Amino acid sequence: MLAANRNKGEAKDCGKRPVGRNADEPTKASSGKQRWVHWRWACPKFVRQTFHEWAAHSIGSSAWARAYYEQQRAKGKPRNTVERALAFKWIRILFRC
Repeated sequence: MLAANRNKGEAKDCGKRPVGRNADEPTKASSGKQRWVHWRWACPKFVRQTFHEWAAHSIGSSAWARAYYEQQRAKGKPRNTVERALAFKWIRILFRC
């Protein structure tokens, strides 16, 4: 997973490059006065799926992941949305950004 989220020769610099660019990071878009958030369409789907599945499996083994999952589900968020958000949190932890 570490190698899948980096380009060859790219230095680890969180200030210059969004961490989840190739995976689960939401993308902001706007037109006029309207703004919305969507997921990246132009990214390796296998990497996205890998992080999503890893986050889903971490719920059973990580106390904070379980707490985050239950907190978001209590707010009424769908399971897939919570797992995607958890995957993004794991990416941020993995790359320490």
